[in-house]
Amino acid sequence: MSQHVQPIDAEAALPRETTGGLFSAVVRLYPALAVPEFRLLWFMSFPSTMTWSLCAVATGYAALTISGSATVLGIVTGLSGLPMLVLAPIGGVVADRFPRKNVIIVAQCILAAGALALAILSLLGIMEVWHLAALGLLQGVAFSFNMPARQSLLMEVVGPKLTRSAAALNTAAPNFSRVVGPSVAGIMLATPGIGVSGVFVTMCIMYAIVFVSLLRLPPSAKPPAAGSGMRAVWDSLLEGFRYILSSAVHRGLLGTAFVLLILGAPVLQIMPVFSEHVFNVGATGLGMLLSANGIGALIGSVGVAAVTGFRRLGLIQVGFGFAFALSIVGFSLAPSLSMAVVMIGLFGAAQSCYMSLNSTMLMGNTEPRMYGRVLSVYLMTFAVTPIAAMPLAWLTDVINPQTATLGAGLAVLAAVVILAVASPATRTAR
Repeated sequence: MSQHVQPIDAEAALPRETTGGLFSAVVRLYPALAVPEFRLLWFMSFPSTMTWSLCAVATGYAALTISGSATVLGIVTGLSGLPMLVLAPIGGVVADRFPRKNVIIVAQCILAAGALALAILSLLGIMEVWHLAALGLLQGVAFSFNMPARQSLLMEVVGPKLTRSAAALNTAAPNFSRVVGPSVAGIMLATPGIGVSGVFVTMCIMYAIVFVSLLRLPPSAKPPAAGSGMRAVWDSLLEGFRYILSSAVHRGLLGTAFVLLILGAPVLQIMPVFSEHVFNVGATGLGMLLSANGIGALIGSVGVAAVTGFRRLGLIQVGFGFAFALSIVGFSLAPSLSMAVVMIGLFGAAQSCYMSLNSTMLMGNTEPRMYGRVLSVYLMTFAVTPIAAMPLAWLTDVINPQTATLGAGLAVLAAVVILAVASPATRTAR
């Protein structure tokens, strides 16, 4: 009989033959990697997040080229966030009430079905903007259940002692996909005979890899019985919100995440506008910009994962908030593509460091039984990013991309100053 996933002590999990070797050195720096189930889940998250990166580039580019409108691009991008605002808290309840592996498998199947449908439509040459919008909505629904379950399962397999290490490492996969995904997508979009349809076919292959990897995991533990019926679900949902609202640390960390992702992160969603209408470099230039952002983000996430034991992480996070704001201002004022690439790389590094520390502190201060519900509210912070891209995209049509982006950077700078003064619990969080 298969064994349920159980938390494993990092020291006990270290193979004896690796003592003093490279693996041992890596595990001492990133102790969560000592747990075999965590390693499998972590490596699986690379192709999983790669599909998000490929899809973001392909759908945004397709929406802009089909419609010629930055506003339409913003709407298509924003639709993926709408379901998460409503369903993410329910997804957190599901992650805390049902075996998390099963939840992830169902969500992955839904995502794969959407990618397959768009691949077929694109190959047939009948894809329209509303098809892209429908995929965005479908992805939002699936992500609402997939993300809380996946991240909760990562925390489940390592146990409370390694939560901070696991939370910090968890940001490396999406940031790595932002390095490789945009450049691959840009090359594929610019290559005759591949294009948008080739990107969606590649996504289907990635989902198949993830599905096979999931089957190799032992069954995840079934959460303790917590009643049944809508009343029990509602009580569980309210318990999660009460838990968050009663904690100054949780309120502060989630609040700062919301504000910065609403004001600053949407800049990345309008990169096709800069590549097509500002620098006139097409799909290849779009891949350069997004890859530079991903490289910076990867460097930031790996670096932060190694310093999660430091004190005063909250104060360090404030510093990265300032860097994030200044990188947006610098990008908006960049006179050339090369300078824009540098600034968007700094943007990625600062945002990754900021959000990695935010996630690490959030999960390090959360009880295991509440992982799913806390993570679901945290997921809502990412849901607002594509929604906030709508007004920013509209402003690029009404004013111009540079001025709209400059305004976003200045708004982030003001928000960081206000939050640093108004939220002492966040500044002193560990």
